[in-house]
Amino acid sequence: MFIFNKKEFPLYRLVDVHEIKEQYSLNGLSLTYFSVSARKTVLLLFTHWAAPSYKTKATVVELTVDWECVKQIDCKVYPLSTIPLDSVDFIDTIGEDFLLVTSRCYYDEEPAEKNAVIIHSNGQLVRRFCLGDKIQDCVARADGTIITSYFDEGIFSPENECANGGIAAWSSYGDLLWKNEAVIVDDCYAMALDEQEELWFYYYTDFHLAHTDFEMTEHFSAPVKGSTSFAVFPNRDKFLFRGGYGQGGRFYLLSRNNGNLRRGKAIVFAENGKHVTVKNCSFLRPKILCLSNTDILYAAQLCSN
Repeated sequence: MFIFNKKEFPLYRLVDVHEIKEQYSLNGLSLTYFSVSARKTVLLLFTHWAAPSYKTKATVVELTVDWECVKQIDCKVYPLSTIPLDSVDFIDTIGEDFLLVTSRCYYDEEPAEKNAVIIHSNGQLVRRFCLGDKIQDCVARADGTIITSYFDEGIFSPENECANGGIAAWSSYGDLLWKNEAVIVDDCYAMALDEQEELWFYYYTDFHLAHTDFEMTEHFSAPVKGSTSFAVFPNRDKFLFRGGYGQGGRFYLLSRNNGNLRRGKAIVFAENGKHVTVKNCSFLRPKILCLSNTDILYAAQLCSN
């Protein structure tokens, strides 16, 4: 049995989700996703399935954050009305617009179902396109490039050719720009961008962490099995990993050691020295977000020291 020293990791309170819903009359909607966007704002996605039309009512709350002191400085609400998707699983920004994506698309008809939409902040639909089926994660870079990862059923689907490398990159018009061919991915468990917006992804078979600049790819063996989230420190030598199978409430600091990752201290999240139990987290960017089990949304900064 391994016993790890603990390291306290400070969290900074951004908003109370319940208060946001009360303030902006969102009580009929559910918080279904949150993330740091390509324009470095915080996005909260509130949705309600508009049965039986197979469309989704969506409202986006966008928080502008002063990341130097990790404090909310502005809040805007965008009622996007009804989205032509039967669910919305991911949201990001493409320039001044919003990208909304559902994980599933179906190949019953030609062409394949369009499971991504770009919508203007006034709710006007800009365009639709397909990003493949069984998406695990989705994130947009500042230049508008969209990156998708896929879980095993999508990777091994003969109709879902774009997913057979486990990771793909797309233009903001849905054109396939790149897909992983450097390492064999049976299931992509998690991915993240670093501060240079280069891509890291954590995958199976035999759990490894890979890094690519979309030309060259390197990979490292990882001691955590089955993690669903990780974040990259600015020096790209340290990583914050959520615990794997049966350890979703635990977090660890990992560091690079030649071709391997070494597990170090266990991470304890805290606000002003008081322990915070993390319910959900979004580590797609170095500015990370955590949601406590009391519906408080926290943010944190990754520092190399």
